[in-house]
Amino acid sequence: MRFILPVIALLTLATGFRAQAQRVALDERVPKIKIHSWLDNAVPRKSRYTYIEFVHSTTVPCIESFMKIRERADRFGPNIGVVFITAEKPENINKLLRECSGEYIGTALDPNGDIFAAFGVTYVPFGVVVDSRGKALWFGNPVTIEDDFFDKLTSGKNGTH
Repeated sequence: MRFILPVIALLTLATGFRAQAQRVALDERVPKIKIHSWLDNAVPRKSRYTYIEFVHSTTVPCIESFMKIRERADRFGPNIGVVFITAEKPENINKLLRECSGEYIGTALDPNGDIFAAFGVTYVPFGVVVDSRGKALWFGNPVTIEDDFFDKLTSGKNGTH
């Protein structure tokens, strides 16, 4: 009996923190992003939709995710742009992430973790698809995005909900 109360207290605290950490909701505006610097000064052009992905360039799931984006770079442009966000120092960033940069793909530097905190991001990779009004259309682990997701998004058959 004396172990039950501490376990209940821990579960309550864990659930409370988890609820507070969530700052992205479907069809709601995402937190405002203030980007002060871009990796290699490569600022991507604006697009109709923006795919934001929080990454750490040396973790395997993140490498797999941004390599997938790089392989499909031709799908990104005026309709969909990509912004990777990392809290890493520029000199520590994996060259594979640098190679992902393009006209509509860029990496924002968040050295103090302000953007991570604003979105409540506690794991990477974490992605969010945002429309031109700043509303979240999808969010979660990028591994769960189907290969044709971005094609469906721009065709109007997105099923993002």
